[in-house]
Amino acid sequence: MKTLCPNCNASDKFPTESNSQNINCWRCGEWYTIKEGKGILLPKQELIDHTYHSIDDKISDQSSTLKGIYGWLFIPAIGLVLAPLKSLFGLITGIGMIRNYAPELLSDARLWLSGLIDVFMIIATIIVAILFFTMRRITVQAIICLLLASIIANSVQTFLNVNMFDEANPDTYMPIVHSIVYASIWIPYFMMSKRVKNTFVN
Repeated sequence: MKTLCPNCNASDKFPTESNSQNINCWRCGEWYTIKEGKGILLPKQELIDHTYHSIDDKISDQSSTLKGIYGWLFIPAIGLVLAPLKSLFGLITGIGMIRNYAPELLSDARLWLSGLIDVFMIIATIIVAILFFTMRRITVQAIICLLLASIIANSVQTFLNVNMFDEANPDTYMPIVHSIVYASIWIPYFMMSKRVKNTFVN
């Protein structure tokens, strides 16, 4: 049954929004309710409550959609898959090159320490990847620890390499720069993202 807005007498044929018996007038924007077939303006406090409830419902709906490994989470997801493979390939290739061109370094403790750091980071990345894809609650802390560990690992390995090969250039320090930039982007994201909070809950 059609009713008229008590404020401007517009028909409710095309209300812009309705909630049970509460109708928002399409012409003047006033909220009114239907009682005994007549439109009655909502009291101010009831109108405020209704507005807050509508906002809360919309926020809740938006938050529920921000869930799962989608959007920006695709980037760290791809990184967690590719990083161990890339590190393992680099480790094997590096050992092969040293064996062919500088076999005397195979007895250098600094080389083995650098290799152990690589192995540790590969294992750590695999563990974090498992937590990530199973959406464990501890994933956020694990990701942050991994990013900080990457900065430390790259710094130590750069120091060892400079000492072993007695040379350094701007490219030598790029792994440290990359890890710092990566951490400065993704640590705040994992700490503040609504999608992250809704996803890693298991």
